[in-house]
Amino acid sequence: MIFRRMIPAAPVLLLLAMPMTAQAADDEPVHLKPQSPWQLDYADSRCRLGRYFGEGDEKTVFWLEQYGPSDGFTWLVAGPAIDRFRSRRETNVQFGPHFPRWQISYPETTLEGFGPAISGTGPVAPPDDGDEDKEAANKPVGLPHLDAEAGRELFWLRLDQKFAQPVVLELGKMDKPFEAMNQCVEDLVAHWGVDVEAQKTRATPPQFTNIMLVARKIQEHYPEKAVRSGSQANFHLRILVGVNGQATDCTLTDITLATNFDMRRHPCRIVLDSAKFESARDVNGNPVASFYETNIAYRIGR
Repeated sequence: MIFRRMIPAAPVLLLLAMPMTAQAADDEPVHLKPQSPWQLDYADSRCRLGRYFGEGDEKTVFWLEQYGPSDGFTWLVAGPAIDRFRSRRETNVQFGPHFPRWQISYPETTLEGFGPAISGTGPVAPPDDGDEDKEAANKPVGLPHLDAEAGRELFWLRLDQKFAQPVVLELGKMDKPFEAMNQCVEDLVAHWGVDVEAQKTRATPPQFTNIMLVARKIQEHYPEKAVRSGSQANFHLRILVGVNGQATDCTLTDITLATNFDMRRHPCRIVLDSAKFESARDVNGNPVASFYETNIAYRIGR
């Protein structure tokens, strides 16, 4: 069951169309103003905060999602404003004005009713491959969360790509939306059956001790239908880890609405059969039941 909560929004400003030359249209960004309040969706596997931007032919959707406690999020933009953007072409992304700009190259995808979609993670660039576990081990004590103070200084998202007109979504202050997401994620953790208060004293998360072995086994079982069709996809993997370091539950969530992924050899079966962990520890060094999260990207080599 999905519950929705409406978050009060600042007064909406209409986008004024200003005459410009063809050259200026290519250089100056399209600024899209919000046309709806923020809407927060609670679901069994994730929290999603979404809003519409632009009017009429420019109507664009933006959402950010979290699948568990994190200081970052997955985001998506879809709509006519990015019709000229192309997948696998370097795209500059910035949540501004104070977050740094970085580049992404995203897989081709569409969102029903809106057309082309760009997705990524934010509000800063993700860690380099191989550094994700090291970064997780260095997280501060407790549940990771979005920084509402930093959100007070986050006003827009800008997307730039060669041969395409830049697009700026005027997000508005993000402190209250971030606070709402943090509460949603705490409720999500409780829904998993994990003790939220115990997680707030967590000093170190579970450590995946044989991740390369498990990754290789998952790689060997690329879904057959997806291989035949050349399909690629992104999934989120959540593993509950007991005080003895054993994986007690595993959930796979489709991030990209992938098709042709029959999952006859579900990655969770491999995890529950083969994965080994060192348990999470609290500030006193005692083992605590907790959770481990990561993403799986199915890609076909070229």
